[in-house]
Amino acid sequence: KGKKDDVDYEEIFATSNVPQLIATASGKVVAWNQCFLKATGARRTEAEKMTIFSLVRHDKLSSVFELVAQVLKGSEENEKEDEEKDTRAENAGEMIPSDDKDSAAEKVMQSLAAFPCIDFPAMRKRRAASENEMLDT
Repeated sequence: KGKKDDVDYEEIFATSNVPQLIATASGKVVAWNQCFLKATGARRTEAEKMTIFSLVRHDKLSSVFELVAQVLKGSEENEKEDEEKDTRAENAGEMIPSDDKDSAAEKVMQSLAAFPCIDFPAMRKRRAASENEMLDT
């Protein structure tokens, strides 16, 4: 490595104190960090079977499906628009800023991150411990 610009994204992902996962376009969870397992109480074997749809409460699934469809549709449209912009820029000998690239997808993914999750084992454990503390006082 040695270069200042080299960033080890895998290391950042793996050691992050924020629960994170990576899913395919179809929603299958393919990677997660240790913090995700700790926060959810899920085992590795359970994480291997997860999809983003299995993480969201059932009463919110239809909204999640709509958001994912928007992301997939938007990424196809963005690719076409980007190709057209790149071609126009090349023909004009210009550079076009990419400030708006992926902004729609980012907004949708932020919305998706705010959906209520299922009741993970770790959450149930913390809630039970909190309720026991209240009963003891």
